[in-house]
Amino acid sequence: MTTVSSASTEHPSPRHRLRQRALDVLPHFAHLGDSRPQARRYVGIAAAVAAVGGLLFGYDTGIIASALIYVSQSFSLSTAGQEWVA
Repeated sequence: MTTVSSASTEHPSPRHRLRQRALDVLPHFAHLGDSRPQARRYVGIAAAVAAVGGLLFGYDTGIIASALIYVSQSFSLSTAGQEWVA
């Protein structure tokens, strides 16, 4: 005969309680979804702009970091001068 531990049935784990609460609450918000093409287009454009901005920021950081070594040597810049260049 197998018995079920009373601890697991009386006190579910915090993860289980959170999952159960999410499953109980989420159906009440289903009507808030917006499936209009205009809203979907806006979200797509915003995501594309954010992605391009992130790529440009990373590219700029990489280029400036590698060029800063040579610029600081050529112009004998102090740390403050390097900050102004970057």
